[in-house]
Amino acid sequence: MSQQQSATDQINGLLDQLSIEVTAAIGRIAAAWVYLETEFDLALECLLVHRNTEGLQDDYILIPFKSRLAVLRAAGKLVYPQPVFSEFERVLSKVANAYGKRNPVIHGRFTGIGGGSCSVETHRHTSKGGGPFRVTTRTYSIKQLAAISSEWSCPRLTGHRAIVIELA
Repeated sequence: MSQQQSATDQINGLLDQLSIEVTAAIGRIAAAWVYLETEFDLALECLLVHRNTEGLQDDYILIPFKSRLAVLRAAGKLVYPQPVFSEFERVLSKVANAYGKRNPVIHGRFTGIGGGSCSVETHRHTSKGGGPFRVTTRTYSIKQLAAISSEWSCPRLTGHRAIVIELA
């Protein structure tokens, strides 16, 4: 057995410990995020063609999500009048909150613990230059996992040729 096959077998063994309901909930979170992020990038693209945002950021697709969020916020501030921007800012806060809930699930290591629950272990460097990891573990029920993606409604297109992302 090759080293690659052994690693694949280990991963499949870990996945087999999770119930179908847990893996479906994880998949739904991933799928909902892909849809939300696609709409988010479209909103960013629409705002960055506005004349007020010229030169703000041309390579936005290549930067991490949190940086794109900052660019979208800056672009919205340049394009929208204050009352509209306040609402836009409220929506962006919801997007940031959704990102924070999605991240541990998408990047975590799952272990089935029975009873429709799972344990999610996440590893984060404790400093920007690498260094030691901080490990956190959280237990989720299927209901909690399902609630993460159900908080995000389908993004809606609104406004004057700009896209505003609306979360439930």
